[in-house]
Amino acid sequence: MAVLNNKFLEGLSGSLGNIVIYELNGKTIVRSKPGYFRDKKSPRHLAQRQKMKLVNDFLRPFIHIYPRTFGLENTEKSPFYFAKSYNMKFGVKGAYPNLEIDYTKALFSKGSVPLPKEASATIQGKDLLVEWGTSDIEFNNNRDMDTLILLMRHKAENLSRYTFSGVRRSKGNFLWEGVCNRNINEMHLWIIFRNAAESNISDSMFVEIKYN
Repeated sequence: MAVLNNKFLEGLSGSLGNIVIYELNGKTIVRSKPGYFRDKKSPRHLAQRQKMKLVNDFLRPFIHIYPRTFGLENTEKSPFYFAKSYNMKFGVKGAYPNLEIDYTKALFSKGSVPLPKEASATIQGKDLLVEWGTSDIEFNNNRDMDTLILLMRHKAENLSRYTFSGVRRSKGNFLWEGVCNRNINEMHLWIIFRNAAESNISDSMFVEIKYN
């Protein structure tokens, strides 16, 4: 873009080839036309569209929790924006047209509260027993007061359940009652820990569900 003081160009507007001339605040502006992608169905564009749809469909069932789990330290953009931005970068694997969500890397929460090194989930009838290690966490800074959040999502259907359980990290286990009333082979589970002040949170952690 250039600002011209040439009196012969004053008052002119229009375009010539790749050049555009117009007036702005009493000044004559000359700039080149913006470039355009002619092929909006290129592999790159199609891959981006597929990735966007995958991430949106993955995140949407839990859209109400992101104000409490994502972007807690930044209010300039929506929490859903942060969740989508992160998962677009890190939560998808494969190559177009075979892109898919990477359940071990995709996140429903992002923070600095530490996660346990190990966690497990076992079906007990219609209930789900979730257990996590406590010996690897030094219970300073009130870490024993961290509370458990659970998210369960159906792989193919737009079905989800979550609970802010209130169970403390120091307990080491939680029985999620009545949650196993569908084909558990198609369900995925994540756990999150939130500090007692509800001002910080852990990354979400994918936990494989096993039969007893």
